[in-house]
Amino acid sequence: MIIIVGASASGKTQLAKILYQNFVYKKCITTTTRKPRINEVDGKDYYFVSKEVFKDLLAEDAFVEHSIYNDQMYGLQRKDVRENGIVILDPTGANNLAKTLKKCICCVY
Repeated sequence: MIIIVGASASGKTQLAKILYQNFVYKKCITTTTRKPRINEVDGKDYYFVSKEVFKDLLAEDAFVEHSIYNDQMYGLQRKDVRENGIVILDPTGANNLAKTLKKCICCVY
């Protein structure tokens, strides 16, 4: 699994797209409570859920990592972790996920 970490607008998503297109990597879809942006698709870009649903998933221990940013919740569910996956996370989420995975590559961008 590849974990990509970087500042906003640093090219993380573009790097991930290049890897998806040219190698066998697949996107690990994360879950968020924020509203979708224009052209974002539920289940493709993120899983968009309410704060109540997110909290229920937390109570069920469904997340491998989670964080709060700008009053919105973000997390990677255990069901969405894949060996040939790529995920974009903040530094805290990346550290938490790297601790639980046996094999991963962290790219700080």
